[in-house]
Amino acid sequence: MKLVTEEPHLTDGGSENDYYSELEPLIKTALENTKADYLEIRLEDRETTDIRFRGRELDDFSMKGSRGGFIRAKVGGGWGYATFTGEKEILSLCEEAERSARAIGKKEGFFKSAEPVIDSYGKENPHNPSPEEKVKIFRDYNDIIADTPRIQTSALFYGETRQKKHIITSEGTHIESQTLEMTLQWSAIAREGDVVEISSDMEATNEDFNELLELEKKIEDTSKRAVDLLSAKPVVSGKFDIVIDPRLCGVFAHEAFGHLSEADFLSQNENLRRIMQMGRSFGETHLNIIDDGTLTHLPGCYPYDDEGVQMKKTYLIKEGKLSGRLHNRESAERMNEELSGNARAVDFFYEPVVRMTCTYIDKGDWDPDEMIRDIDDGYLVQRSRGGQTNLEMFTFSGESAYRIEKGELTYPVRDLNLSGNLFETLGKIDAIGKDLELLPGGYCGKGPHFPLPVSFGGPSIRIRDTIIG
Repeated sequence: MKLVTEEPHLTDGGSENDYYSELEPLIKTALENTKADYLEIRLEDRETTDIRFRGRELDDFSMKGSRGGFIRAKVGGGWGYATFTGEKEILSLCEEAERSARAIGKKEGFFKSAEPVIDSYGKENPHNPSPEEKVKIFRDYNDIIADTPRIQTSALFYGETRQKKHIITSEGTHIESQTLEMTLQWSAIAREGDVVEISSDMEATNEDFNELLELEKKIEDTSKRAVDLLSAKPVVSGKFDIVIDPRLCGVFAHEAFGHLSEADFLSQNENLRRIMQMGRSFGETHLNIIDDGTLTHLPGCYPYDDEGVQMKKTYLIKEGKLSGRLHNRESAERMNEELSGNARAVDFFYEPVVRMTCTYIDKGDWDPDEMIRDIDDGYLVQRSRGGQTNLEMFTFSGESAYRIEKGELTYPVRDLNLSGNLFETLGKIDAIGKDLELLPGGYCGKGPHFPLPVSFGGPSIRIRDTIIG
């Protein structure tokens, strides 16, 4: 077991002193004296708790506090950045960031104007057990998995971040927030001979720890799925009609289409810009793909992004046609499109870049059972073990699946992958269910920008003529 209670060079995030109040005079002086076209200061006061079980052992129990800030200065088309953990460096670092931006020497840049915002949001967690109580709760959960016959080992991780944040800009924006993210993930690994199977699940909340209680049945179901997969038949490869469930649908929406809609990447890829032209048809009129940061009860969704822009509900595809993208202020100006409020930073060591919030395929009017009855030979694919995307090409792994024969579910199969071209696949979606689910998606990475909480979802959908392997 590893116990960490303090990070080097960082002050305790649990201090009762308000970080902004301590630095307010310096921040006001920096804003008043700046000669930059734009100056942004983001302060963060964070407390994190990590609890990790590997097998029956408590492998990691760490509680950390950190305070710091991120400075951005814009001069013409140049940007300068600085990160600090001290409390007397702000003035010199703002000047240094401004000098760096000026030294780049770009006379013109892209940065969309936004109305100044003065606001605050957030609330205290109504129920916060002690660290010892949390360890006991999660040990009991982990033991449910470990005690299941034919389970070889288990894994359980709990991550918690409590954060007070201030975003202050030379435009007059000052947004104060107090947020909470709690994520619980667990896995059951079953083995019989040379066959090893894994089943995983998670629960997350940004409102109340009570939502992570009484999960015994859900954890038992995870263990049972792993064991049942041991006797499932290997998948038969080929092209099949498939139905995927809401969780896999959410992974598909996020990984295959959401990342392609992040305009900081898109604006720099000429070939992809030609493909992703507004108004282009990618599917039938029943297809709608949305990114909605206003769903503040879900991880990754807040009233404002890290540039102080209000988060929005953005239709990426509306009635089958490309209708929107995800932007920060730079990409919105570069592409002459509206702000979407999707500039997000992992923490004060990172600048805000374009990131998703809750990305999902909207519901249709089909009953999932009707989709299955209309398939002569195919698969029902459930849950996800992740996947890979390379521009428009994708490969995803389902956790479990059932063979569909003449409209009926017959036998379970394992080790099923589905792959294809995203744009062709979108056009093959011929039925969308009414069983919409919006789910916590865990943590998303984008280059070095990891981890960032996101959500995703969708209904059951039917895709014709899909490559299965």
